[in-house]
Amino acid sequence: MKISDKILAFFDGHKRDLPWRNNPTPYKTLVSEIMLQQTRVDTVIPYFNRFMKELPTISSLAKADDELLYKLWQGLGYYNRAKNLKKAAIIIMEKHGGIIPNTISELESLPGIGPYTAGAIGAIAFQINTVAIDGNVLRVFSRYFGITDDIRLESTKNVIKSRLEGIYPANRLNDFTEALMEIGAIVCLPNGKPLCDTCPLSNACFAYSNKMIDVIPLKSKLVHRRKELKTVLFIKKEDRVLILKRPRTGILSNLWELPNIEGHLSKEEVLLWLSQNGLPASRVLSGINFVHIFTHIEWNMKSYVVQIDQIPFHMENDFIEITEIEKKYSVPTAFLPFFNQFK
Repeated sequence: MKISDKILAFFDGHKRDLPWRNNPTPYKTLVSEIMLQQTRVDTVIPYFNRFMKELPTISSLAKADDELLYKLWQGLGYYNRAKNLKKAAIIIMEKHGGIIPNTISELESLPGIGPYTAGAIGAIAFQINTVAIDGNVLRVFSRYFGITDDIRLESTKNVIKSRLEGIYPANRLNDFTEALMEIGAIVCLPNGKPLCDTCPLSNACFAYSNKMIDVIPLKSKLVHRRKELKTVLFIKKEDRVLILKRPRTGILSNLWELPNIEGHLSKEEVLLWLSQNGLPASRVLSGINFVHIFTHIEWNMKSYVVQIDQIPFHMENDFIEITEIEKKYSVPTAFLPFFNQFK
C-alpha cells in the first residue's frame, strides 16, 4: 500500500469530529485556519462555534464592529489575527465580490495569510495541489524521513516540503492535507511521547526504527523573553471599574485594560500616582500578583485594589460596571485574573 493510501485510510478511521469539517465551506476553512495559527484545536473549538454564530458569512465579518470582533476573540490571544481576518474579509468583499479567492497567490496577498495558511486553505477548501507544512507536519516527517536539521530553518522546511511533494495523491487533496495534520496532532506527539503503535507510518519511520523519537525533530530555542515589571491598578467605585483603551498600535492594540504603570510601585508611590492623576483614594489594598507570558515578552505584575469615593466628572464614562465589561468589552487575558478575584 502506498504511503498516501495508508495516511488516507488512517484519516478515514480516526479523524476527529471538528465543527469546521461539518458542512465545510471556504469561509469556515478561512476562519478556522486563522484561529488555529499557534493555538490548539481544543482551545479553538468553542471560539469557532461562537464566531460562526455571530458572524456566519464573509459579509458579516467585513461589516463587524471592532468591539464585537475583539470580544469574540478574547482569550485566543494574538489579536492581530482577528484584525487581519477582518481586513481580509473587507478585501474579499471589495475586490473579489464576496468570493474567497481560490489561488495560492491571491490567498497569500490577503492580510495575515502566509504560505502555510494559504496552502492549507487552498488544499482543504479548493483541492489545490500544494503542500501545507505546519509544526505537526514538520514533526511527523522529520521523524519519518530521519531529517536531523533544525526544523525552524527555512532550508529544513524546504527539504521536507520537497520530499512530501513526491507522496501527495492525485485525488482527495483536502483530506490528505488534513490527515497529515491529524497524525501530528493525535499520534506523532511532541516531547518524546508519540503513540507509535497506532501510527500508520511507524513500520517505515526512521526515528521509530532507530530509537530516535526523543532526538528528532531538532528544534532550536526561541529568543529569550524580555521581562517587564508592571503595577496594575483595579480602581473601583462600588460595582464600576476604571478601564482604558490601549493605543492603536503596538501589543494588544485597541483592547481594553486596567490602568498600569511600569515597574513595581509601593503603596505610597501608588497613592502619589493616584493623586497626580486626579483620583484621590479612600482605600488602597494589595491585590494579587500575576505573570503573563507573551511570545517574546513576560509581564510580571503586582496589583493594588483602589477604592475611590467619587468618580471624577471627566472620567465618568471610563468607569464601567463589571458585568458590562464581561459582556461587551474585549479585555486581554493578561488582565482577567484581576477581575476574577472579585467573582
